[in-house]
Formats: sequence, C-alpha cells, structure tokens
Amino acid sequence: GFSDLWKHWHITLSSWLRDYLYFPLGGNRVSTPRMYANLMITMLLGGLWHGAAWTFVVWGGLHGSYLIIECLLRKYITLKINFWNGWFFALLTYTAVNITWVFFRAEEFGTAWQILGSMFGWVSNGEKVLFSAQIVQVFLIVGLLFITHYLMRDRTLKSLAERYSSWTMGVVWAIMIVLLVIAQGSGEQFIYFQF
Repeated sequence: GFSDLWKHWHITLSSWLRDYLYFPLGGNRVSTPRMYANLMITMLLGGLWHGAAWTFVVWGGLHGSYLIIECLLRKYITLKINFWNGWFFALLTYTAVNITWVFFRAEEFGTAWQILGSMFGWVSNGEKVLFSAQIVQVFLIVGLLFITHYLMRDRTLKSLAERYSSWTMGVVWAIMIVLLVIAQGSGEQFIYFQF
C-alpha cells in the first residue's frame, strides 16, 4: 500500500514531509476530514518541493489521493492480506506509482498524456522505444523485484547480512553494482540533478 511505500521509500523525504509539514498541520490528531486535508496539503507541497511545475503538483496530488483512498478503504473494509491478494495489492500499488512517475518526469501535460496513452495501449501509432528483448528484460527485473520484496517482507537487510559471510555479501554487492553500471545504457542525466 501507499502508506507502506512512503514509510520505506525515500525515507529522508517522507520523514521531512511528516515531521515538518504533516505533524505541524495537526497530523491525524484532528478530525477525519481535516486529517485527509492534511495528507493532501502535505503531498501537494511535497510535489512543489520538487519544482514549480504543475506536473509536480499532479504527482503530489496523486500520491495524496492514493493515501486518502487507502485510509478510507482501511477504515470501512476489513481485509486480511494473504498471499494472493497481497500480490494483487502490490501490483496495484506498483502500477499506480508508475502513473505518478509519468507526471514527475514529463515536462508538460501533453507529454504525460501521450506516455500514459502509450502505457495503456490507447495510442496505436506511437514510436516504439522498447523492443521485445528489452520488454522481456523489464518484466524479468520487475518480477525479481516483486519476489525479492515478498521474501524480504518480514526481514531487514541487516538481519540478512548477518546470516551470510562477509565474502558472500561482498560478491552479491559487487554483482549488483556491476549490473547497475551495465544497465546505465546511454547515460541519461540523473533526475535529481535538475533540482
């Protein structure tokens, strides 16, 4: 879910948003509608923090909306997470977050809508930027990420590292670093250099 995403992803930003925006606004110690407003204000300001562009505001607004919808669902629907619906919710979260990244990366709304249309198959005459082998590679990597996250759901990286020798962990980290370097391709500019 999105609350878990924000607890475990970009911890520095999420902690700053929580401590310096959400809590001073009243956090969840206020009425329920005000709490939802606090969530939305926090995420909209988090979007503006990335840049003064409406696409960043939409990115923050989508994350705020996702968090509010999740709160409402948890309040009114009791659901025990099991293996199968856990995979479904993980895939749903992953897909929804990828939609937000389109707005985060697009410089204007026209580009964002074109990318979203291509993602969902609404644009039939778009320029092909990934070929079949690359699509298979992406599915394999994303699949491995899902499996890894599932296997690590109740563990920390520290506890895993303590189970194996330093030599084994060094080889694993070296392989991951080599794969990251190989995956860089044509050397696109790192996104955070623009901020």
